[in-house]
Amino acid sequence: MAEVATRTLAEWTGRGTRVGEVLSQLEGLRRQGQRSLAARTSVVTLVVWAPSAVDAWDAVATVHRFGGHHPARSIVLVPIPDGPARLDARVSLTAAEAGGHQVWFEDVVLSVSGPAARRLGSLVEPFALADLPLVVWYLGLAPAAGDDLVATADAVLVDSKLAIGEEGGDAGDDGPAGALPERATLDAVVALFGRVPVIDLAWIRLRPWRELLASMVEGAAFRPALDDLRSATVTGKASARALLGGWLSSRLRLPPGALHLAAGRHASVGLVGRIDGRRATFVVERLTGERLVRATAAVDDGPSFTDVLALPEPDPSWALGQALAALRCDPVYEAAVRAGLG
Repeated sequence: MAEVATRTLAEWTGRGTRVGEVLSQLEGLRRQGQRSLAARTSVVTLVVWAPSAVDAWDAVATVHRFGGHHPARSIVLVPIPDGPARLDARVSLTAAEAGGHQVWFEDVVLSVSGPAARRLGSLVEPFALADLPLVVWYLGLAPAAGDDLVATADAVLVDSKLAIGEEGGDAGDDGPAGALPERATLDAVVALFGRVPVIDLAWIRLRPWRELLASMVEGAAFRPALDDLRSATVTGKASARALLGGWLSSRLRLPPGALHLAAGRHASVGLVGRIDGRRATFVVERLTGERLVRATAAVDDGPSFTDVLALPEPDPSWALGQALAALRCDPVYEAAVRAGLG
């Protein structure tokens, strides 16, 4: 997805302000946009729960990078529940180009201190765009099932990699303060199933591994190996191991004890089976220093196959854009998370 050039048309900042004043300023900017550009084309209200001001501005920058493809009214919340009652706000009007046409959308960044930080659902409601889906994106952390923002959402976005608090990676993305360990993160995600669609950015980023492995074993030459699988190995960081391992467990008839998980910098998946008594191996891996996922399949004294997929740049805007394009439950993901807990 090509990066979208944006520019700020107007903005307003209020310190120690009130919700009514913020809404009034937002309406003023909206009218300004109607006068200066042909159309406002927001397709979603994107609410971002951010653990800090730095994360909030990173989120705004991420939204701007795909704004022409998925223009949204973004409402970024920075809760400070233990502080004195106070509301600081910044409202901005942003322009972008989409398909040769100028479009515009709004950003609202709210720093919410005091008791209101524990009731963010009611705070968001007057800012939401009518008749459009409202999506809540939790930066870093998985939400608690009782979070009142969840009750307002048509879909919830999480990133289980950051929620688990893994270090390293291409962008050096450490988990934020308060990040949950692996099992607690997956438990928190499972608690949302059946209440609201959950889209995991970590699951989206692992799509090339799943697609390459599925394309190999579904081919006529290699599919018989699925009837005689002997072992499966998944390496990677904790979230990749849990999600890919859970995916294999939920989709394949693996014998007891056949799945092996190991730590690694980059994700890899390996299967070993037999076809007519001959060993069949399948490997999907990313090598250090490459932004490629390579797949190989081979049968002893039989056919072989190789394939490769290029990875997108390590920018959260790609996965976020993919998530907003498919705001629905994913039964395969849900089964993988449940199996990963096992």
